[in-house]
Amino acid sequence: MKRILLGFFIIFFTCAVRAQTKPREQVILFDHYTIPGVIQSTATASIVQDEFGLIWLGTSSGLFRFNGEDFQHYPYHSDKGLLLDERQITVLHWDNQQHRLIIGTRMAGLLQFSYQSNTITDLYAKEETIHDIEEAADGRMWVSTPNGLFELIDNRLIMVADVIKSKGPVPLLSKGDSLWVG
Repeated sequence: MKRILLGFFIIFFTCAVRAQTKPREQVILFDHYTIPGVIQSTATASIVQDEFGLIWLGTSSGLFRFNGEDFQHYPYHSDKGLLLDERQITVLHWDNQQHRLIIGTRMAGLLQFSYQSNTITDLYAKEETIHDIEEAADGRMWVSTPNGLFELIDNRLIMVADVIKSKGPVPLLSKGDSLWVG
């Protein structure tokens, strides 16, 4: 009888322990890519996918597009002779309403990628640092900067509130009818 009870407790204890252990974690595999001709220490500030499935990377070395096989670098030279590399990309945003890539920069305002000319063009070229860009469900485009919260209307930044002045990044999130400002 003791053996039967001992066997029962061993089986019960083993089943109880197995029931409480976590299932085996799923292994996540990563592919690693390097951008040819770019210094290894290039920092990526933003990644976005457009409606065509292309991956766009905003880096400290400029704008790159990845088509699944190759990287393409897109240089930018402003009318003042500034390079995009000198005005680091801070955020990328795919504009669902106007089907365009919007590029936020440090001290060069907003740029956009033109699919027609395959180049970067000015959108709102002011000495403004862009922290974040968020598109609301109704299509309104919100932009945060160190100087406040703006709405992008007809390719111009219209100030909505200057109460969020900040030296650090100000993230935005749109959910339903609400705009969250960090």
